[in-house]
Amino acid sequence: MTYLQIDTQRQFLQTFRDFWESDPALRILSALRASPCPYCSCVRSWTKGGCLVGAEAMRRWMENSLDTLACGARVSLAAVATDETEAAHVLVALRIVGEERYMDAVGVWTQQALERRLAREYEYDAHTLVPWEEVTVERVRIPFDAQIVQQLESALAQVLGPFSPAYMFPASGALVARMKERCAYDEARTTSPV
Repeated sequence: MTYLQIDTQRQFLQTFRDFWESDPALRILSALRASPCPYCSCVRSWTKGGCLVGAEAMRRWMENSLDTLACGARVSLAAVATDETEAAHVLVALRIVGEERYMDAVGVWTQQALERRLAREYEYDAHTLVPWEEVTVERVRIPFDAQIVQQLESALAQVLGPFSPAYMFPASGALVARMKERCAYDEARTTSPV
C-alpha cells in the first residue's frame, strides 16, 4: 500500500490540501503549463486555470473508488457561472442521499460554505453554480489536457488511496443509516433471482 492510511475526515482534509502542494502535484501542474493544449500556458495554480483538470481528475478518482450505484452516489462537475463567463471555476460535486458536497484543490464545501466563499471571491460579479453539462465548452477558456487529467487521477489514487464518502460527509447517524439502507437494498435487489 503506497498511500497514506486516512482514518478521519480531518486527516483527509489536511492530507488532501497537502497533496496539491506536494512534488507529484506540482510536477503535474508544470506539465499542464507546458502542454500544447489551448490556454495551458496561462495556468497559475490548480484553482487559477487548472481547476477543470483538477476537478475532472478528482471526479474520475471518486468514481473509480466508489460503487456509485450501490451507495446511491452521483459524482459530477459543477461550474461557477458569472456575468462574465459560463465557467469561472470548476469543482467536483458528490451527491449522496439528498446531501451534496463540493470539492476543489482548496478543500471540501457544503452548499452554504461554498456560497459564502464564492460571495467573497466574486464580490463584484453575479455568480451561480451550474452543472458542467450546461456549459458551452467552446465559449470558455479553461485549459484541459486529458493526459494530464489521467496523470493527476493516478497521483490522487497513489497518494490518497481509494476515495471514501466519509471524507466529504461527516459521519452523521442519519446519513450513514440511509447510505447503509440504500446499499443493503441495492445488494438485495441485485442478488435476488427475479
